[in-house]
Amino acid sequence: MSIEFSSPKSVEREAEELVYLMFIDLLHDIEGGTIKGVSLKNVLSFFTGAEDIPLTGYDTTPTLMFDHTSNPFITASTCAVQLTLPTIHSDDQAVFDEKVIYALRHHGGFGLV
Repeated sequence: MSIEFSSPKSVEREAEELVYLMFIDLLHDIEGGTIKGVSLKNVLSFFTGAEDIPLTGYDTTPTLMFDHTSNPFITASTCAVQLTLPTIHSDDQAVFDEKVIYALRHHGGFGLV
């Protein structure tokens, strides 16, 4: 996986690092089963459009990106295998978790709006 951070020591980079760590913490909670109704398969499906990693891997390197706008939700480009995390809640783990979990539960699946 590739992570596209902003320039070191920038304000954007600081927010990105905080959000990245919050996302990792959330993934650990999901893996541990403490988040009801969300699994790592849901995360992978949101990110890639499939619940399983292809046997031959992906044609492109999965990429984690950051959104510095006011959009509070994660977004994905399944064709490009890119997941974009919002930095708007970089100061509040609970709100970040709430928005990510909401998106994972309500995205409708690949090809659905």
